[in-house]
Amino acid sequence: MSDRFVNASIRARRWARPAFSIGAAAVLAVGALAVPATANAQSLINALPGMSNLPGQEGSVGHGSSEEGSLEAFTPAAESDRVAERYLPDPSGDPWYDRDLDFDKSAAPGTILDARPVQLPSMGLHRIESSWQVLIRSNDTNENAQIAVATIVLPKAEWSGDGPRPLVASSYATDSLGLACQPSRTLPKGIAPTAPNAMLDQRFLDQGYALVVPDHQGPKAAYAAGRQAGHVVLDSIRAARSFVPPGSEEAPLAKSKVAQLGFSGGAIAAGWAAQIQPTYAPELEDVFVGTSIGGVPADFGALMTTMDGYYGPAGIFRAAVLGVAREYPALYKHLNPLGDVFAYTSRNACSEELHWQGLAQLPIDSLTTDRHVLADPEVRRILVENTLGPNPERPKEIPSQPMQVWQGDDDAPIVPNTSIAIGDYWVPTWAVKRMVSNWCKAGVQTQYQPVPGEHLVSAGTGADPAFAWIDARMRDLPLEASCN
Repeated sequence: MSDRFVNASIRARRWARPAFSIGAAAVLAVGALAVPATANAQSLINALPGMSNLPGQEGSVGHGSSEEGSLEAFTPAAESDRVAERYLPDPSGDPWYDRDLDFDKSAAPGTILDARPVQLPSMGLHRIESSWQVLIRSNDTNENAQIAVATIVLPKAEWSGDGPRPLVASSYATDSLGLACQPSRTLPKGIAPTAPNAMLDQRFLDQGYALVVPDHQGPKAAYAAGRQAGHVVLDSIRAARSFVPPGSEEAPLAKSKVAQLGFSGGAIAAGWAAQIQPTYAPELEDVFVGTSIGGVPADFGALMTTMDGYYGPAGIFRAAVLGVAREYPALYKHLNPLGDVFAYTSRNACSEELHWQGLAQLPIDSLTTDRHVLADPEVRRILVENTLGPNPERPKEIPSQPMQVWQGDDDAPIVPNTSIAIGDYWVPTWAVKRMVSNWCKAGVQTQYQPVPGEHLVSAGTGADPAFAWIDARMRDLPLEASCN
């Protein structure tokens, strides 16, 4: 049986799991058009045959209800019960993650609290010398101490370049709200990374690079909360460079140069890590050689025009808003009853399920008490705080390293020497170019790389340019023209 077939089978099972939630999302979408927002969401589904006695399933909307097999999850909570804890993901089920670890909160960010070896089946990554999961002391958005997890992968191949073995921090487009969806949970199950990491991680390993794969969404699976993700990535790099495997006398990556790779949700994490490194991890300035990011959702305001309420990306965009709310719980006060149900029933959802939830083309303002919620000063402040690029209020948060930004662009033909081109219609190119322009004006060496295809296709078409750029940085080759 081929790896491709087995991998497809695993993915098929994962796609089957969220069917109940997908149906629920569609029902809620139809019902939302027909009933007032204050109506009990349970009433929207009672009339459907077979919908009153479906089993609860971990990771689905039925899971976590007070009575297994009931649909009480669809009953909106009272306003007084719409607190942050209601919308957090369920525990992972792995005691190593879920234990109440009484750690020293005064320990330096990046301190390793625990480590264990982990097997990574060949459907994900292979030709590995050893791989480890590490528990790390990190910080949330507000610099409160939290625990994070990262996977460190050491290859069998030797590094052919000069100097010590290099390290790539590979941030995946996890784009999920559940702890079971994080890389440290999926890689040991043989579930391959998302593109372009799926194409490039093994390529890096075969060239002698080490990898660190952070669970950059943190212990609350705070998808799209950029500052929190940046903290976790930087602390994962600190941990990887200091990690001494049991039986060894020294850290094999202590002198490693570091590059970053990230696409889409992973680009949020890698981009923010690069942006806050000068203030959060200044000791890494001489360690970084560059960061390559693609399909960058730099500006939530821009995404409102391309993803909010539109078929396909709507589910992912709603998840991003809910993920940010996990770091800014004051946002929950804006939820109406329908929004409460969506936030609660999606709390464990993985990316595939969230994509399918896009069938419910509900814009964010249909889930809030105020149809003009974006005009709220607090909401505007949170949007600005999570916009990637120079911020006059935080002038020191500027990447100190070269940046490569690739983007599905109408100027990059799909067929060479033709005018046939499709750009990214989820992440608007103008917003990405504005971020690049602002970095250039701030003195950041930034290369903009247009690639063919819309968002998902550009994950693949950007892989080769990203690898070539990172490899050139590690081999100390001349930097191509930037800010052009």
